[in-house]
Amino acid sequence: MAIFTSTRAIALAAFGVVAMTGAASAADLPAVQPYVAAAPVAFNWTGFYLGAQVGYGWGEAGLEDFAGDYDVDGFNVGLYGGYNHQFVNNVVVGLEADINYNDADGDIGLAGVAFSSTEFNWDGAVRARLGYAFDRVLVYVAGGVAFADIDLTNTVLGVTVTDSDTTVGWTIGAGVEAAVTEQIAVRAEYRYTNYDDIDTGFVDLAGADIDGELDNHKIMVGVSYKF
Repeated sequence: MAIFTSTRAIALAAFGVVAMTGAASAADLPAVQPYVAAAPVAFNWTGFYLGAQVGYGWGEAGLEDFAGDYDVDGFNVGLYGGYNHQFVNNVVVGLEADINYNDADGDIGLAGVAFSSTEFNWDGAVRARLGYAFDRVLVYVAGGVAFADIDLTNTVLGVTVTDSDTTVGWTIGAGVEAAVTEQIAVRAEYRYTNYDDIDTGFVDLAGADIDGELDNHKIMVGVSYKF
């Protein structure tokens, strides 16, 4: 009985030592900090990009100082590319160029006395862009110089002149762009372009050139890759 009591006392003493050692070790451990998720990094639009676009254009063409303007419309598809720079205040500036195949055309006839037709071959533009970034959404305006290669056919009093003219105009528009990944962005934009000095090959009674006039509206959608 004495041996059993002694063994029990030793066991209880050992258990007490272990318990005190464990408590002391736990007190020395650092406090567990709660997990805090890292804040998402805002998207930055700075960089080069290259994309493809498709759209529809419509407008009116005619001869300068003559009545009888006519509709010119059709689809277009092309490529665009440029560079954006985003400032710390989320203002974005950039420069962009595009080139498009354009199948817009139209014509008008005046009771057999006159006939006029306009047909696009290609068009393009170099534009400056100014926008504001709402993280992954960019709202922008753009404007610059436009170019187009146009086939013109005009008949006046039995005289027909056919000319292919690369003409220069001005363009302005606005759009919205959204970054769906770190590299891929989609966009939609409206663009107005005016060409008002198109060579027709005709002269008036005073010998002055009769220029063609053409305005064009476009709705374009595109997808681009940011490098």
